[in-house]
Amino acid sequence: MRASQRSHISAAVDRWLAEGLITPEQAQQMRTDIDSRPISQPPEVSATGKKSDGTQQHFPVIIIEALGYLGGAIVVVALGLLVSYFWSDLSTVGQLVLIAAVFGILLGAGVAVPQQLGAPAIRLRSVLWMAATVAWACLTGFTVDKYAGLHDERMAAVAAWSSVALGLLLWYLHREPLQQIAVFIPLLIGVGVGTYLAQGGNPESDNSSWQGAAVWIVSLVWFGLGWFGRIRPAMLATALGAIGSLFGAMMCVENPALAIVGVAMLVALVAAAVARNDFVLLAVAALGSLELLPSTIMQYFPGILAAALVLLLVGLLLIVAALFIARRRNRLATSHIDLRDDQPVGTTR
Repeated sequence: MRASQRSHISAAVDRWLAEGLITPEQAQQMRTDIDSRPISQPPEVSATGKKSDGTQQHFPVIIIEALGYLGGAIVVVALGLLVSYFWSDLSTVGQLVLIAAVFGILLGAGVAVPQQLGAPAIRLRSVLWMAATVAWACLTGFTVDKYAGLHDERMAAVAAWSSVALGLLLWYLHREPLQQIAVFIPLLIGVGVGTYLAQGGNPESDNSSWQGAAVWIVSLVWFGLGWFGRIRPAMLATALGAIGSLFGAMMCVENPALAIVGVAMLVALVAAAVARNDFVLLAVAALGSLELLPSTIMQYFPGILAAALVLLLVGLLLIVAALFIARRRNRLATSHIDLRDDQPVGTTR
């Protein structure tokens, strides 16, 4: 790596960190990796006429990561086959020990991943610890179902909230996107089920609006934390918050007031995507409109024609928003000066 390349990459890492695209841990790992690479001369041309770019030195790390994922998949398949074969013959204690063993293996394997592998180690640990969070939910749910007499929704609530607690710990230790997801999903489940139980847990009553409102509020808070950079990666946090809020809004369609607020929120998401030049957020809003708008229109304005006209208008607006974001990104990209190693100072392109 040449000195000029090192300075450009370091500046890019700082910019990605400021924009919330990477976590501080990832930025530190990148800087360590950059500093560990010796300053080299421009690549030489070999006898074959091709530049030797040194790519072969990355192959061992890629192979290790691929083997780790492949080995993990094989272990999961093998455990599934063993469990299906022996599960009915095991006692309750044996079943509990088996689930606990799977959880311990996944958690320990994440701890044992060598830090020296760099980025592949970060990704592999993220996958293992996310799987460990799922195994923990199964373990706590099984335990309270068999030994505490908590079934169905109560069992699900305990499993979800215990997963939130473990997920927060692992996220604190490993600030990666998968750990954020492993906290957010069980949090929504716990909030939704908890709201259902707080209302008496009667399956005959229709309390979906209250559950949806609770999921909605939590998701909007998550979105706001990501929007103001309190949760990293911020882009993932805003996307998750938008998805959760749209899901909560869809649960509240039968409530007229909440349905109107849900449509207004959809418009606000599109506006936020345009303001931030965020294609991910725009895509979430587009997918949400496919679910939220038809159900809302059919609920209060029966008829296929009304739904078709509204969807046509919304679709055209989303296309316009996408083109606007693309053109503005292109203008921002072309407005920056193209600094390259072989470009003398003061020259233009």
